[in-house]
Amino acid sequence: MNQILSDPDDDTKGFFDPNTQENLTYLQLVERCVTDPITGLSLLVIAKKGEVYFFVDEATKLILKATTTTKAGGKYQSTTVSLWDLLYSKYITEEKRRELVQQYKSGSITIERFLKIILTIIEPQTTTTSSSSIVMCQPPERQVDGSTKSTITTTVTKTSEVQSFHGIRKDVTASELLESQIINEDLYNNLTAGNVTVTEVSEMDSVRKYLEGTNSIAGVYLQSTKETLSIYEAKAKAC
Repeated sequence: MNQILSDPDDDTKGFFDPNTQENLTYLQLVERCVTDPITGLSLLVIAKKGEVYFFVDEATKLILKATTTTKAGGKYQSTTVSLWDLLYSKYITEEKRRELVQQYKSGSITIERFLKIILTIIEPQTTTTSSSSIVMCQPPERQVDGSTKSTITTTVTKTSEVQSFHGIRKDVTASELLESQIINEDLYNNLTAGNVTVTEVSEMDSVRKYLEGTNSIAGVYLQSTKETLSIYEAKAKAC
């Protein structure tokens, strides 16, 4: 079932967006959801007739996914990441996301300007990972005249260990993620070198989906009243 729901092929377009009357794949429908700020669950937005319904169309989504950068910080530091992943990261609010997409679609900003704004928003929210070091003090050296001289030696150390990620059924190694093409070689090298952590990599959208599975639609969000309802409550209200 998970394989069917995760299949992006047109043959699996068995889901329906009530706002646009489109048949979509499950993944496409999930991408049109908003994230509940308290629970983190995906909610399908329901707009009344005449209301402005916001979603990212397929053409725009392809452009956002094709636009990449290596200049993002935080969990994306030293990796190649798409503008799409940055836009839907924890660093960008729902309101800002909507504002920027609408500005881009209206022609107010270029894709280059779009990316620059996103990076500017992310920069103050992230910190640079620093290397740890060990400071060793040698015993004082006695001089010929009886005085002593102290020498301090600073040694920077690096540790190498097997990086393991917690999956739904079992733990997987960084090597397995690389072999499965879930992460690329650059990210793998940065991970093994200690430039990024397991936690940071686990939070990346493509890796998280692989480890945890695709997020399911938990309910609906009524745009006009700003109500959040479960699927059962929404169904009962519609009857």
